[in-house]
Amino acid sequence: MLPFCSVLGLYRYPVKSMGGEEVEQVYVTGDGFEGDRVYAVLDLETGTAASAKNMARFGSLLNVKASLSRDGLTLVFPDGRKCGLSEATALLSSYLGRRVVLVRNGGQALRFIGLDVSYETGSTTYFEKQGMTRAGSYHDSAPVHIMTAETLQANGLGMDELCRFRPNLLTDFDGELTPGTVLEVGDAALRVTKPTKRCIMVTLPQQTLAYNPEILKNLLQLHGGVAGVYAEVVREGWVSRGDRIRIYSSP
Repeated sequence: MLPFCSVLGLYRYPVKSMGGEEVEQVYVTGDGFEGDRVYAVLDLETGTAASAKNMARFGSLLNVKASLSRDGLTLVFPDGRKCGLSEATALLSSYLGRRVVLVRNGGQALRFIGLDVSYETGSTTYFEKQGMTRAGSYHDSAPVHIMTAETLQANGLGMDELCRFRPNLLTDFDGELTPGTVLEVGDAALRVTKPTKRCIMVTLPQQTLAYNPEILKNLLQLHGGVAGVYAEVVREGWVSRGDRIRIYSSP
């Protein structure tokens, strides 16, 4: 067993590609943090989930904040307007300038289209990629995303840049989390499955942050484009901010 560490922050993003919220406590299910990526904006013209990776059409979704409470879903737009679920479709269609509808996950995956970027030729090259979300939640990949504060520091980034990476769990662990590593945190247990290969999302303007292509360029040059890890849930349970984490290295 590796040294103890702790949970610095817990985050969920109720609507795919929108800004999220920090929570003090969350229940972790097999599909990830309860309330995380339970909604998506469906583009009626293409039949695909709106993804900020398609920055021309949907990058502005990152400036809308989504949160969940006992009263349900609340969206806050950049101009300060707030709405609940019943008004969301109309306001989002007006905001995006497209016919969209807000849909709740019902166990069916959605297709999405976005851009990725390459610097291999010495210049910035964008290319289109398609993918499918998970079925049980609208994650693009694994149900839980973990980052360490050390990862931000190693890349010269402050806590204000954390939202670019959209983690679920931030920890003060200062070692390497390799595939197979198990984290026991609160009542839950998570197993690292693979490194998080970063995409164009980390460069996009969001909330108070400006467009910054250098972040991804530096990650590609210095760390192979990786920052953070994905994990699967091997035991469900409650997790709270400040919980100690027991880390068991992979065999």
